[in-house]
Amino acid sequence: MLSAHGLQGVEYNCEFVQTSKATRSPSWAVTAICQEPGYVFPDVLSVTRMSPTQLDLVSVRPIDDESEASGNSGSYYLCEGIALP
Repeated sequence: MLSAHGLQGVEYNCEFVQTSKATRSPSWAVTAICQEPGYVFPDVLSVTRMSPTQLDLVSVRPIDDESEASGNSGSYYLCEGIALP
């Protein structure tokens, strides 16, 4: 789940510690501290508003080919009317 505070998942989270708005595009640069079981790491992401209901995130964190981690990059969509578990 993506919120103004960060990314939250099962056994995984990233807290946004600093955000900077771009002046000429609907984008932000984000510094985050991320955690997964037994591991804490920093990340830097770009967040771009693609549409009123879609944000795209791109992470500078490299993905280890041997790891099961998918990284922080991806598209996030606004889902109205859905209750969180």
